[in-house]
Amino acid sequence: MNIIQKSFIKWPLLVICALLSTTLIGMITIEAFPAIVDAESPISWPDLILISLGELLVLDFLARKSHYGGWRLLGVLFAVYAGTKILMMMIEALFFLNIWQSVPMMSVEAILGATFHGLLLCGLMCLLIISWNKKWHSPPSTAFTFPPVKPVLIIAFAYVVCYLAAGAFIVMPLGGEAFEATYQTMSPPVWMPIFQFGRGVIWAMIVWLVVQAMPAQHRTPAVCFSLSVFGAAQLLHPNPFMSDHLRAAHIVEVVLSMSIFGWYAVKQFTQEERPHIEVNA
Repeated sequence: MNIIQKSFIKWPLLVICALLSTTLIGMITIEAFPAIVDAESPISWPDLILISLGELLVLDFLARKSHYGGWRLLGVLFAVYAGTKILMMMIEALFFLNIWQSVPMMSVEAILGATFHGLLLCGLMCLLIISWNKKWHSPPSTAFTFPPVKPVLIIAFAYVVCYLAAGAFIVMPLGGEAFEATYQTMSPPVWMPIFQFGRGVIWAMIVWLVVQAMPAQHRTPAVCFSLSVFGAAQLLHPNPFMSDHLRAAHIVEVVLSMSIFGWYAVKQFTQEERPHIEVNA
């Protein structure tokens, strides 16, 4: 069986598994967090298929190209996938759709439900991809190193710049009236840049995990694909908080800004040999 025939079998099977997992976990989530129903739109299967395919392609790329294997690879895939798709997005939802809104658009229970659903789905997808690629074997153990502080701080600051610039020059012009209608009741505090700097530190740690797990030639595409696809894919599905017009603006924003940010972050971590703090595995 050649590679084309294998691909025709592989990807439909993986997407079907992802859709079944999403549906089953969704049923469990609704039972545990009934409020999540108010935060969901009717299911759009074409969008879910596209989301599943995009995310699985990135996970597959990370798994195949990584020099990790076994539980270490599982940990990195889950941290990057869930960290980007769930942790960072739900932090933003908590503040932008609840805490900073005069009238909350999304309840805390709904955010917890979405987090619960996302974490379970991310775990299953990571297990599926590693099993499919037969990468449960662990290569010779290497030391894990914590990132040097200076580039982490530089990257965090760069994230704030990317975030504010993308909002001002991409989302607001493209979103137009839809942007104003959605966010007119939001009152972010003056310390929001500090909040985004904290998120930038987390982003830097996510990038560092990918940098450590990938060979040099695959680091930049791995980071850019991960941040842009995992961040933007979920916006493909309709939701009750954004019009289609605003979702499209946010998709353009996330893909462009996170690709640029990811490229810069990898460059900061790899432009020269830096001393690291090693922790033997």
